Amino acid sequence: MNPLGSLTGFRLVYCTWLGLAVLLQWRGHARWVGGRGEDRRLPRLLALVPMPRLNRGGFTIAGMILLACLAWGTISEHAGWPLLGASGISLLYFAQVIELPAVRRK
Repeated sequence: MNPLGSLTGFRLVYCTWLGLAVLLQWRGHARWVGGRGEDRRLPRLLALVPMPRLNRGGFTIAGMILLACLAWGTISEHAGWPLLGASGISLLYFAQVIELPAVRRK
């Protein structure tokens, strides 16, 4: 039994699931980020490190980069760098919408 085969399968399923979740919820997330404006609390990483607050354009760019990294991680045999990039940008992306109940449940 090849342990890397199961990791590859998990990577494919996880990247596809997260990419689809971001795509399907993108409109609501962008509306939240654009509509809340300065009312939003400043997002924090691990409740300690303040994250930058993105406007709607920056949020859209972060989402496109996240989707590109996930797609690259799905189709690449050597997915280390794209998945590292996806994990970093996902912190920035999801910090903007962490107050949404749908995101909190995940």
